[in-house]
Amino acid sequence: MKLASLKTEHPDGKLVIVSQDQNHFVDAGDIAPTMQFTLENWTSCSAALITKYKRLNEGLEADSFLEPKDDIVVVDLKHGIDFEGEFHEH
Repeated sequence: MKLASLKTEHPDGKLVIVSQDQNHFVDAGDIAPTMQFTLENWTSCSAALITKYKRLNEGLEADSFLEPKDDIVVVDLKHGIDFEGEFHEH
Protein backbone atom coordinates (compact mmCIF):
# COMPACT_ATOMS: atom_id res chain seq x y z
CA MET A 1 0.00 0.00 0.00
CA LYS A 2 1.29 3.43 -0.94
CA LEU A 3 0.16 6.50 0.98
CA ALA A 4 0.81 10.09 -0.10
CA SER A 5 0.04 13.64 0.95
CA LEU A 6 -1.57 16.16 -1.37
CA LYS A 7 -0.77 19.80 -0.76
CA THR A 8 -3.51 21.78 0.99
CA GLU A 9 -3.73 24.83 3.19
CA HIS A 10 -3.03 22.51 6.14
CA PRO A 11 0.72 22.15 6.88
CA ASP A 12 0.47 18.34 6.76
CA GLY A 13 -1.58 18.20 3.56
CA LYS A 14 -4.31 15.65 2.88
CA LEU A 15 -3.82 11.88 3.05
CA VAL A 16 -4.54 9.85 -0.09
CA ILE A 17 -4.04 6.21 -0.99
CA VAL A 18 -2.30 5.55 -4.32
CA SER A 19 -3.23 2.60 -6.55
CA GLN A 20 -0.76 -0.18 -7.25
CA ASP A 21 -0.27 1.07 -10.83
CA GLN A 22 0.19 4.63 -9.47
CA ASN A 23 -2.37 6.04 -11.93
CA HIS A 24 -5.20 6.59 -9.45
CA PHE A 25 -5.74 7.66 -5.90
CA VAL A 26 -8.53 7.98 -3.38
CA ASP A 27 -8.97 10.46 -0.56
CA ALA A 28 -8.40 8.78 2.81
CA GLY A 29 -9.62 11.71 4.90
CA ASP A 30 -12.60 9.75 6.15
CA ILE A 31 -10.13 7.39 7.87
CA ALA A 32 -7.17 9.63 8.66
CA PRO A 33 -6.82 13.31 7.73
CA THR A 34 -3.03 13.40 7.38
CA MET A 35 0.04 11.19 7.09
CA GLN A 36 1.14 12.32 10.56
CA PHE A 37 -2.20 11.25 12.05
CA THR A 38 -1.87 7.90 10.27
CA LEU A 39 1.60 7.27 11.67
CA GLU A 40 0.55 8.21 15.18
CA ASN A 41 -2.64 6.10 15.01
CA TRP A 42 -1.58 3.19 12.77
CA THR A 43 -3.18 0.51 14.95
CA SER A 44 -6.61 2.10 14.70
CA CYS A 45 -6.31 3.22 11.03
CA SER A 46 -4.53 0.42 9.20
CA ALA A 47 -7.41 -2.02 8.66
CA ALA A 48 -9.66 0.64 7.12
CA LEU A 49 -6.82 1.98 4.95
CA ILE A 50 -6.07 -1.51 3.65
CA THR A 51 -9.75 -2.08 2.84
CA LYS A 52 -9.89 1.21 0.94
CA TYR A 53 -6.63 0.33 -0.89
CA LYS A 54 -8.17 -2.96 -2.05
CA ARG A 55 -11.33 -1.19 -3.25
CA LEU A 56 -9.16 1.32 -5.12
CA ASN A 57 -7.29 -1.43 -6.95
CA GLU A 58 -10.55 -3.21 -7.78
CA GLY A 59 -11.76 -0.02 -9.47
CA LEU A 60 -14.52 0.61 -6.94
CA GLU A 61 -13.12 3.97 -5.77
CA ALA A 62 -10.73 6.28 -7.59
CA ASP A 63 -9.62 9.67 -8.75
CA SER A 64 -6.92 10.14 -11.37
CA PHE A 65 -3.70 12.09 -11.57
CA LEU A 66 -3.33 14.45 -14.52
CA GLU A 67 -0.71 13.58 -17.09
CA PRO A 68 1.52 16.40 -18.39
CA LYS A 69 -0.51 16.79 -21.60
CA ASP A 70 -3.99 16.16 -20.18
CA ASP A 71 -6.61 18.85 -20.58
CA ILE A 72 -7.66 20.71 -17.46
CA VAL A 73 -11.42 20.39 -17.26
CA VAL A 74 -13.19 23.65 -16.47
CA VAL A 75 -16.73 23.35 -15.20
CA ASP A 76 -17.81 26.90 -15.98
CA LEU A 77 -15.87 29.81 -17.48
CA LYS A 78 -17.91 32.25 -15.34
CA HIS A 79 -15.88 31.17 -12.29
CA GLY A 80 -13.08 33.46 -13.41
CA ILE A 81 -10.20 31.44 -14.72
CA ASP A 82 -7.01 33.42 -14.35
CA PHE A 83 -3.90 31.34 -14.87
CA GLU A 84 -1.36 30.84 -17.55
CA GLY A 85 1.46 28.44 -18.08
CA GLU A 86 4.06 27.56 -20.58
CA PHE A 87 5.03 24.02 -21.37
CA HIS A 88 7.91 23.11 -23.59
CA GLU A 89 8.60 19.75 -25.17
CA HIS A 90 12.19 18.60 -25.25
